[in-house]
Amino acid sequence: MVRKTIFRWLCLGLSALVIGPLIGAVMSMTRGVDGSAGTTALVSSSPVMGFTLVLLGIGMAGVAGIMAAALVGARDGLFCMGLALAWGAWACGRLVGVSRAIGMESPFGRLAVEGLILGIATALVGALVVAIGRGDVEDESGPALGRQSLLGVGAFVVVGGIVGWIIAREGLVGQTFAAAASAGLVGGLAARLVGHGCSSRTLLAGIPLLAFIGPMIAGMRVRGSFGDALYQNEIAGIGWIMPLDWASGILVGLPLGLTWAASMVEHQHGEGEGTRVGAA
Repeated sequence: MVRKTIFRWLCLGLSALVIGPLIGAVMSMTRGVDGSAGTTALVSSSPVMGFTLVLLGIGMAGVAGIMAAALVGARDGLFCMGLALAWGAWACGRLVGVSRAIGMESPFGRLAVEGLILGIATALVGALVVAIGRGDVEDESGPALGRQSLLGVGAFVVVGGIVGWIIAREGLVGQTFAAAASAGLVGGLAARLVGHGCSSRTLLAGIPLLAFIGPMIAGMRVRGSFGDALYQNEIAGIGWIMPLDWASGILVGLPLGLTWAASMVEHQHGEGEGTRVGAA
């Protein structure tokens, strides 16, 4: 137990203080078409280079996650991966800056495509982390494509999207990250309550789904000029969350939500056993 605690804090420290800052430095190398810093992969002056840098950052975060999963468990692996990747989210552009860089056009179409690509990459690396960190109670699951898993990911996307929409009211990076993390936490809880035994690896599909659906919904809700909607703060809350916010935030929140769901199930099971013993 003491050894596992030491490994946990070591992994958290390396993720937050070593690997994370390196990812932030890599992400900050992207430049917008106007030469400004703080952009996103697909809106940068060189999308190929932008995607290369972001995928490199996701891979580095995956190293942090794999290390934690191997030494501690899958829950800590996903959390450390998200914690390291959060530095990349902090370094990427916000909606206002990205819009200015492309002449105040709506960036939602590009952000949706970027979110889908980066979300798939993050989910695949996250699935590897879960596979390596076998043994956590909250990660015991059924078939990845079973009925319960599909019900779970559906609940995750719906509930997580609503939670993210409510919390994100503007483009402040701390707020958008918190919105995505809360979406992962509450969405993970809802997924396990609706789809009992749903696969945690399947739930990682919620990252690309929310990163794609969020900008698409926000784009469809814009009426008239995008610039007017932006400066009048009429953008849908879910539209403020950037692709890397979804990726890093869900990785941080999802294992906490699964742990919460597991503790609730254990508590209910304990109460049921106590009731049967008392009746006997």
